[in-house]
Amino acid sequence: MISGKDPGIPNILPFKESFLKDVAEAKMKLEEARLKNIEYSQTYKSLKHEDVSHSTVQHDVKDVINQSDVILEVLDARDPMGTRCPEIEETVLRENKRLVLLINKIGFNLCRPSKGFGTSELLSLLANYSRDPSSSLSNTNTRLSLTVGVVGLPNTGKSALINTLKRQKVCVSGNVPGLTRQSQRVRIDKNLFLLDTPGTLISKSSDASDLVLKNCIKPEMLPDPVPAVEAILRRCSQAQLVSKYKIEEYNNVSEFLVKLAHRLGRMKKGGIPDTTMAARSVINDWIIGKITYYTEPPYTDTVEENLDLSLK
Repeated sequence: MISGKDPGIPNILPFKESFLKDVAEAKMKLEEARLKNIEYSQTYKSLKHEDVSHSTVQHDVKDVINQSDVILEVLDARDPMGTRCPEIEETVLRENKRLVLLINKIGFNLCRPSKGFGTSELLSLLANYSRDPSSSLSNTNTRLSLTVGVVGLPNTGKSALINTLKRQKVCVSGNVPGLTRQSQRVRIDKNLFLLDTPGTLISKSSDASDLVLKNCIKPEMLPDPVPAVEAILRRCSQAQLVSKYKIEEYNNVSEFLVKLAHRLGRMKKGGIPDTTMAARSVINDWIIGKITYYTEPPYTDTVEENLDLSLK
């Protein structure tokens, strides 16, 4: 008979006392980290609207919206809704501009969409927007010049997308947020122009760990990375992480980091597991896509219909 009750750590397990001590220390660090990140988030929130560079970026984004015929908002497939910028979307719709939501970084995930996938679909959609309405009367296919502003949170892949469409590296891109400093105009063909923009920090979240997982801010800005790892554990299954890191099952984030520190050889003097370094390793794996994850989109009957109409 198998009991559902956790048997705990058997007394015959070698170094049981040392292991329990490591877990206890990790739990204490987790609580300290939680308090530090709360303090960081409050500081970030109070300074966010006073930062000069932030204000400059917001001005650049609004300027791009004014210059563009269509706005392409780039989202991260791991958290599409969390990487949307409601304030930008409201501005675009208020200006009566077309808004296209593009889910990027699909390669970080285990799924592949059946429709609306790839650069050819995107270029077809943009070409449709650039058609001269009067050309349909004369059975011609005249295209007008179209300027598309590419916006979104930092590191959602805006510059990489433009490089893919251009088929050459014309914009600086990478896994570090903030590489794009100012807007840049890129010509794709004789009718299509794209405007690359710096990542904007218009986001509903001011939680430091949440912003790090969206790669809006650099991981080293966190006072302690443990709460961010706790968020990753809530999103990913234990089976996935146990398989990836080749560790035994765990009961909480403290045990996970202790076991991972042993597995990675992240040890301090005296053989104490360095859970902070282990946590930073996990965050780095998340950022570069070594930990696969995606969010299921909300179901709607109109998605395929709207896609088909827009591509005609």
